[in-house]
Amino acid sequence: MKSRRRVNSDVRHYWLTTVKRLIFMRILGLAGGIVILTLGFWLWLRLFLMDVSTRGRPDSNDIVPFLMLVVPGFVVALGCYLQSIHRKPWAFGVALIGMLGTLIVMGINARFVFGYIGDHLGLRVVWADLLALGITFIAVCVQTLRDNPPRPA
Repeated sequence: MKSRRRVNSDVRHYWLTTVKRLIFMRILGLAGGIVILTLGFWLWLRLFLMDVSTRGRPDSNDIVPFLMLVVPGFVVALGCYLQSIHRKPWAFGVALIGMLGTLIVMGINARFVFGYIGDHLGLRVVWADLLALGITFIAVCVQTLRDNPPRPA
């Protein structure tokens, strides 16, 4: 039979490791959302400055790349923030919609654009954004399953 001290030690160890993992996943999800937003903004700024340097002045068509590159990252960051800090279960859907938009824009459009113009640094940032997207997806899924376990039927 285990002593009382040993049982308390096992419970404390389980609680600490579980809480540490959950806090790590919350921080990882929030940091991933911020990284995705930052990389999307950096890519837009790079395209904007390259375009302005060749044309001379910005025009109304510059809002389209901003909407394509930055807004999905903002939606991911917002969903990760709401899920990590405020623990809203529906924020998983918001983050998932933003991740899908980011995957489509970065995986298809941005990769083609930076490959077409031959910008190797831009391509590396696109791949880093896709890597951050995968890590954030895993963190958000684990966080959702830990906060809202499936109910038995």
